[in-house]
Amino acid sequence: MAPTWQGGCFLRSGVARNVKKAMQRKLMKAMLLIKITFVTVIFLLLVMMGLYNRSTVDFNLPPLLNSEVQQPAALMYFGFFAVGLVTGAILSMGGHKEKSKPGKPS
Repeated sequence: MAPTWQGGCFLRSGVARNVKKAMQRKLMKAMLLIKITFVTVIFLLLVMMGLYNRSTVDFNLPPLLNSEVQQPAALMYFGFFAVGLVTGAILSMGGHKEKSKPGKPS
């Protein structure tokens, strides 16, 4: 196998491919750790809001609700968080196309 510049500085293409896959795996692990940390912090803030905001809040939305809704502030925060979480999940679904793997020769 001839050396190639595309895979790295004089690395064989198989070695370069393995190095690239290993780097991608490390990057994906780091991204997963960052995402888990972020979601944990958001959940912690949500719990703290629930503990310290017990008073009722008036919520008005004239196009959808005829009367005002009075609920504890923590419940409102939780509802808005849930709507945002579901919206983000729906927006991030799809769009990822899997590469079709060629069939193995028997």
